[in-house]
Amino acid sequence: MILAEGGRIPENFDEIDNAIIELEQAIALSQPGMINIYYAGKSIGQPIDQQVVEAWLQRIQPYINAGKVKWMSLPEIYDAYVAWEQSQ
Repeated sequence: MILAEGGRIPENFDEIDNAIIELEQAIALSQPGMINIYYAGKSIGQPIDQQVVEAWLQRIQPYINAGKVKWMSLPEIYDAYVAWEQSQ
């Protein structure tokens, strides 16, 4: 079973706190032994402000360091799901 939660990449500095709250909520809902996915995306529109993205990534880094978040591409998520499914 895949548990998925999605958000969006913050577009300004004011949105970073809310993005971190969403991430913390997704972590709280995660279930050990399951494939837990939180994804953030950006749709067509204004270009992303690189300074905002850098600030957001710096805020996420402690979660990565603690092993709570792992960056994966969509193909990597698919491969992880297939491996998990085959192990069940």
